[in-house]
Amino acid sequence: MEKIPLQTLSFKRITVRILVISILSGIALSLAQIIPNLIKGYEHIQVPYGFGLLLVATIGTAVYEELFYRGFLLKQLQNHFTAAIANGISSVLFMCIHIPILIFDDHLSGEAPVIGMYVILATGIGLGLLFQYTKNMWTSIIAHYVCDSILSLV
Repeated sequence: MEKIPLQTLSFKRITVRILVISILSGIALSLAQIIPNLIKGYEHIQVPYGFGLLLVATIGTAVYEELFYRGFLLKQLQNHFTAAIANGISSVLFMCIHIPILIFDDHLSGEAPVIGMYVILATGIGLGLLFQYTKNMWTSIIAHYVCDSILSLV
């Protein structure tokens, strides 16, 4: 197996612009998932038990998922496909890894897992576009972290 140098993963300096884009993107991605629930009348927001542990878990999830799906997979797919197709493929795979969570952790049934899959697919596409636009791994990691952190409160 060939080793991938860390610099190929597109870690660049975090500027104020990158930080603002990342945070606003994370908020937008989480709102895109929260607003449909609010429209349905679901208005329950809580701070879960073990909030510090949850923050650490969301950091780990954001880092590892973004390193794989955007830093490695998306970049490799772009060597063989257009940027849009590469983003679509990596986002579909990103969605697929979340299907067991939708069904078994969230205990969704009926049409809810399908809606959840579309939402996660859209989130993956959004994170991919963000990474492609900024060419900086930190933007997708921070946006993913902000999104997951907000969603963990709902």
